[in-house]
Amino acid sequence: EGCECTAGATRPCYSGAAGTRGVGACRDGTQACAVAGGRSMWAAACAGEALPAAAEVCGNGVDDNCNGAVDEGCGGTLTCPGNQSVPAGSPISLTAMGVGLRNVSWTLVSSPAGGAGSVVWAPAPPTALTERFTPFIVGDYVLRVSGTDAAGRVITCMFTVTALPHGLRVQLSWNGAGDVDLHVHNANNTAWFNADDCYYGNLRPAWGAVLDFDNTSTVGPENTRLDTPAVGSSYVVGVHNYARAQGRIATVQIFCGSTTSTTPTATYTSRAFTLGGSGNCANNDFWRVARVTMTSATTCTITPLNTYTTGSGACGAP
Repeated sequence: EGCECTAGATRPCYSGAAGTRGVGACRDGTQACAVAGGRSMWAAACAGEALPAAAEVCGNGVDDNCNGAVDEGCGGTLTCPGNQSVPAGSPISLTAMGVGLRNVSWTLVSSPAGGAGSVVWAPAPPTALTERFTPFIVGDYVLRVSGTDAAGRVITCMFTVTALPHGLRVQLSWNGAGDVDLHVHNANNTAWFNADDCYYGNLRPAWGAVLDFDNTSTVGPENTRLDTPAVGSSYVVGVHNYARAQGRIATVQIFCGSTTSTTPTATYTSRAFTLGGSGNCANNDFWRVARVTMTSATTCTITPLNTYTTGSGACGAP
């Protein structure tokens, strides 16, 4: 009498909350009958039992907190920055708000012609929640952010960055293989291919123009900008079939001053280029496109020239 159990006996036990026993990861333990002080009684400890975890361990496919649901609360969330605009050629910091995500990546879904090959990401490749994005070509860039949550679901969101013109910007593209060069001259009475000409051999002349990139193989783009052109100043735009661009047709877009519209102030298309050699001063086509005069910080007058000479002719005359 006075004994709770038979010494050496065991029984299943569970000390977790009601309703969790045998659910998910929760399992019974074992309670032993031991003799103490001349009496046999059940031990206080429930050896080996598995109790509810304080929170789910996301991605393991187990109901860790024993409430009948697996990986609840583990669905990741992702919010894109929202549509934004930035001056073309300037970086913009973009932050995606994400919770419970891995394998984050940014993808350029669509862009203006030539834009995809000229954008710059930092860090690169773009796999961080915060990235610096620099678009050089004017227009709309549709971006997608993706991530994988703990349950293996891919979550995405999309938004648009609009690269706006400012100052004077000249963009060149062409319709196939070949090396076509963009030139912007400061309208001094000098020949091309010198310090008054912004081109591949003079990327950043002292008078303020910048050639952002020189495409030497196909299609373009090339882009020259003056972020703060002087009011009253004039500039002449030229295009040179430097090499291997026989039969190619070039397109030039000129943007003057606007900081709100992505529509070019003027667009010009060349004839099919002839091939008379290659290099600066050979007998290959040199197209004088137009003269641009800044009439205010946001307006200009563009006078079409649309005349052709050779590279050798441009080397010897304005």
